Amino acid sequence: MQSIRAVLAEDADALSVSDEAFWDDYWSRSYIELERTSRLQPLRAAWYLNRFFAACSMEGRYPPKFNGSCFLYEYDRRYWGGAYWFQNMRLMYWPLLKSGDWDYVRHFIDMYLKAAPAVSARCARIYGHEGLVFPETMHFWGAARRDDAKEGHLVNPYIKNHFEGSLELVWMMLAFHAQAPSLMDAAAVLGIGRGVGTFFMNHFPLRDGKLFLAQSAALETWWEVEQPADQIAGLRAVVPALAALADREGQHDDSAFFRRLQSQLPELPRGVMRFQDGRMEAIDQGRLFVPAAGFAHPQKENYEDPELYALWPFGLIGKGLADYGEAMGTFKARLHEEPVYGWSQTAIWAARLGLEEEAAELALAHFSHAARLPGGLFASPGYALGRAGSIPDCGYFDAPGAIATALQEMLLQDSTEGYEILPAWPKDESVRFRLHARTGPVAYEVN
Repeated sequence: MQSIRAVLAEDADALSVSDEAFWDDYWSRSYIELERTSRLQPLRAAWYLNRFFAACSMEGRYPPKFNGSCFLYEYDRRYWGGAYWFQNMRLMYWPLLKSGDWDYVRHFIDMYLKAAPAVSARCARIYGHEGLVFPETMHFWGAARRDDAKEGHLVNPYIKNHFEGSLELVWMMLAFHAQAPSLMDAAAVLGIGRGVGTFFMNHFPLRDGKLFLAQSAALETWWEVEQPADQIAGLRAVVPALAALADREGQHDDSAFFRRLQSQLPELPRGVMRFQDGRMEAIDQGRLFVPAAGFAHPQKENYEDPELYALWPFGLIGKGLADYGEAMGTFKARLHEEPVYGWSQTAIWAARLGLEEEAAELALAHFSHAARLPGGLFASPGYALGRAGSIPDCGYFDAPGAIATALQEMLLQDSTEGYEILPAWPKDESVRFRLHARTGPVAYEVN
């Protein structure tokens, strides 16, 4: 009540001036402008909507949820429950790095930093060893979603061995530190990174000197697999980057730890998938990247392509990198061709391969599948309101985040070595933009 009284006591004209100044500064920080007749206008709209949603909902101490955020239709009706789902939440935050909206990213990461002690204690209790691995569906205090756990043990087969999210969180922290070191200090990155690395070293055995990720999972799609591609890609991206950061910071113990772990990392699984009638029949010999090296549970359970996480978010393969032909072949052979769910990343992957027309068409298809505008925001798998089947139970914000990321990756891709402008931009499209690379703001115009 004191906060409400304080707000009501403020001068309305002063608040209006302050509000206008906020939005003027916010929209000048980054922008993407197209010709009015551009076929890519829906992507621009999704990009601006994603930033608008962020500004309206991310000022608080805790992040908004991807399912509904603060934009609810009638009451707190949210399919998928009250926990945070990392695979969906991350898509709201990745594009904010390039748009320069770093304060909001910090709030998201802070939730995991605050939960880390409880999650570390839970890891010791249920796994019997030290380490840090965040549950895929987590409440803000660190506990798993009630329906997914029993006495702390994860029992939901979709996520009980789903460990990619902890690696991707560290990868996001590394990217955030590279862009805004004053907001994301190296000690926090190294601390969480060491906890996650310790988990993998303690949880999985060595075979021929390399970690053997047995009885694990490749995202939610493949259960009970060996050597899942998403987790190995995460390890192969994150661990060397942590070692390099430790070297720069003069943290010799951390550096030695990450170098030792790096020497134990397996290669990404390769082969050719034989998939039929909803089952993985076998992995034959070949050079393409595959979801995992072995499948004890061959049924496909969700709509994800874990073998392409090496392309994005982890950036091990792609345009201008090694194994480009294999990366392209893997993308063309993916099981899930259309971006029909909010979390779909196909347009992002096409952009990372430099496929300008395919990236544009896939991003537009994603918009077409997900947008329920003007009244329904964006949809994801869930309940629809009974009175209007086209309007979802609440707005979902993973889809506009994924579309915004795809658009940005078409315009600007960066790495520790530098950045590339228009790596996957259709040649017949004019654009004027301002985004943020690791080295600073990048403004560009092409007609």
